[in-house]
Amino acid sequence: MPITLKRFPQLHVGLPAFKGALKRQRILVLDDDPVMLQFASHTLAKQGFRNVGVTTSPQECVERVTSGGVDVLILDYRIPPITGADVARNVLSSCRAVSASIPKMVALTTNPTPEVEQDCQEAGISFVLNKPFNAKQFEHTIGAFS
Repeated sequence: MPITLKRFPQLHVGLPAFKGALKRQRILVLDDDPVMLQFASHTLAKQGFRNVGVTTSPQECVERVTSGGVDVLILDYRIPPITGADVARNVLSSCRAVSASIPKMVALTTNPTPEVEQDCQEAGISFVLNKPFNAKQFEHTIGAFS
């Protein structure tokens, strides 16, 4: 299955263009699947990303982002009972409330409908990556921030 990467250019503001700075970005992955968390962590570490965190808790995710410790947030779209777009909205609201930096956000989904893409775009998510994907496709998505 070919990769489908939906980029919302009106929301995208580039991260530093040089790879060394990109590798220092603090990345947090939120997913309810431990296998996906392990895959993401391993793949990013293998590519030289040194600051990768994972969580299964939407609340912990929002807390970690608002504490100022996240540059890139990777969200599973389906995190019962809410969605990754709901988490993104909470992140935006919480960051604005405490004047924290808002991370670039990527959503991962198995259901790439126009409604899901619109929900993500409205929530401030810059990219949507459709599952399943391989390590190279995942790396390409994160690399798209440079």
